[in-house]
Amino acid sequence: MSTSDERIAVFQDTMNWIDSDPDLSASISAAKKNTTVFYEDDYPAFNASDTKDMLITVSGDRSYQAAMRLYKESPGSKIAVMNFANAFHAGGGVTKGSSAQEESLCRTSTLYPLLYRRTLRDTFYKHHHDLNTPKATDSLIYTEGVIICKTDEDLPKRMPKEDWITVDVITIAAPDLRDKSNKHAPLVNGGTYMNNAELFGYHVKRAMHMLTCAAAKGADILVLGAFGCGAFQNDPEVVARAYKTVLQEFPKVFKQVEFAIYRPASGSKNYDVFRRILDTHNMEEVSKEVVPEKRKAPSSKIELLHASCADQTVDAVVNAANDGLWAGGGICGVIFKKAGMRELTEACEKYDTPLKDGDAVITPAFKMKNAKAIIHAVGPNFGVTPTAFEELFRAYYNSLLVLKDNGYHSISFPLISSSIFGGNLENPVAESTKQCVRAYKRFAEDFPDYEIDVKLCAFGSSEMEKAKKQFDEQIKSPSDETKISEKDLSIIFERKPTQWGLRGDPYLWEEMKDHCVGESLDIDDYGIAAFVGEYFEKATGKALSFDTDVYVERFAHGGMSSGSVSGSFWLSKGIPFLIENLRRAKAGYPVITLCGSTRFKDAFIEAQKRLTLEGNIVISVGLFGHSGDEEVWDGMDEGTFSKTKKMLDDMHRRKIDMADEIYVINVGGYIGESTRYEIEYAKMHDKRVRYLEEQ
Repeated sequence: MSTSDERIAVFQDTMNWIDSDPDLSASISAAKKNTTVFYEDDYPAFNASDTKDMLITVSGDRSYQAAMRLYKESPGSKIAVMNFANAFHAGGGVTKGSSAQEESLCRTSTLYPLLYRRTLRDTFYKHHHDLNTPKATDSLIYTEGVIICKTDEDLPKRMPKEDWITVDVITIAAPDLRDKSNKHAPLVNGGTYMNNAELFGYHVKRAMHMLTCAAAKGADILVLGAFGCGAFQNDPEVVARAYKTVLQEFPKVFKQVEFAIYRPASGSKNYDVFRRILDTHNMEEVSKEVVPEKRKAPSSKIELLHASCADQTVDAVVNAANDGLWAGGGICGVIFKKAGMRELTEACEKYDTPLKDGDAVITPAFKMKNAKAIIHAVGPNFGVTPTAFEELFRAYYNSLLVLKDNGYHSISFPLISSSIFGGNLENPVAESTKQCVRAYKRFAEDFPDYEIDVKLCAFGSSEMEKAKKQFDEQIKSPSDETKISEKDLSIIFERKPTQWGLRGDPYLWEEMKDHCVGESLDIDDYGIAAFVGEYFEKATGKALSFDTDVYVERFAHGGMSSGSVSGSFWLSKGIPFLIENLRRAKAGYPVITLCGSTRFKDAFIEAQKRLTLEGNIVISVGLFGHSGDEEVWDGMDEGTFSKTKKMLDDMHRRKIDMADEIYVINVGGYIGESTRYEIEYAKMHDKRVRYLEEQ
């Protein structure tokens, strides 16, 4: 692994070479003239070709590595490479030796001087500074004529001129979802939380814009990647699914789209996810696969054992690992001891740690005679992250992916995150069992022809009793997640957006709702996206896309834009909104968050009781600053008070995120400044707002 000083030296050598080599210098002048900024609303026209059948591939190469290989495989093709950009600074941290994708491109080619100049500073980068949000925008820089003059590796080396190639580069930024935003931008929504439905909408729209611009520039081959799935912490499942959706809009436009996702010897979760979702032969296959067929591999099985997972004769034993992959206590210590402390420690040290919650990596089993390999799965600590259910699911699911990727079929699991990592969960054993079975069912659907034999092991008698109750209930359940009450799919259309695209969209919404009466709720996020796309085309006669605005006579009821429906609305707003509604419907009871001045403590308590008895899950304030809990605030210094208040305000926004609606305690009509902000925040996120006293 190189150091930042070594990377800085390589970058300085690249800049010096560009200045001193006449061919490289001349290319800069030409490429500057062939650079275009496309803002988020710029959708240039392009032409499709009947001769292009798009091939979609996923490789473990770096971006420029893939471009150079594709150049040799398809001479004469115009290749465009995606640059995962910093929205505020040209080249990101390349001058400081950072190691992300954009910095690698700048060390390897003539890209940096084409981005670091006044023209772009005053347009693209100023645009993002002015908006000042880590979500960034769909705006991009399209640069033609970038020369790759060095090898694409950790420390790039100069290549002879006969090996240089010229590519286009698309500079575009992903939403930054880190817990701490960079110093140039505030946190997203007051904190970087963004649910998957919202993130899916962002990536669909951003991908649509980027591919449209690339098509308009005549690109034949695109080199993309796991956009935003590294330091910016975008979920690769969501991003890959978004690109799968968008690529269906461009079936005859590009010859090949390759997702180059660097895969070191230790493996890559992003690579595994993108390969599973996107590595298809052509666009026709992608179209057919929008809604996966739900069937279970007939020979796969899962069983619950009262035993230690370390003693099972299987291809792979799972270690409930910590994020540093060091020897710990419990089952982790047992596995290290059986495999050989020195050998297993050395193997684990080859991975770049700390790993993230939900990650899974593999090592040999060494001295463990009953297994061929050990898969180390990092479970979440519910004491630190009380709602980390999805991370627990991924710890199990990613372990199964690693099992498959290494050609193994049998696996034994401990109950991950069921002991000290269970935090304050009422029944961490049951939760761990639930997520293991859920992961098994999902894997069996995603890979119906791959046989697996899963042994979930409960070591203690008490563990076994709790796990068996959950296991038996879930195995008998007809649904992947939990049993769904007798509701039909039309329920996801009950909660409606507060803003529509065009006047015909509400009528199309109601028509879809009527169509879904009696249909099962047993459908996933991507099934919803597929349904909307199919119904939109059936209702309008046009394929769903961002630039589709179409008039439908039966939706015309007078007024401007009457009868017109907006493809952009359905892709960026409608589908993510329905996905969120689906998840709420599956959860069961409506969730209501109480807002208002804490001086009205009695009114809060009364409303909480009444709404609960009406069949709602009620989320209230944790502390009453104006009418109680004086012992918390008395004696608190100003700095601690300010920090605590900021934390509580952010927590209340998260409570609003979790709710279907907010209920405002406005005794005597009083609404304070903080409550007004919460109401606006709720409306901005399409939450219904009700009041104790009518406004």
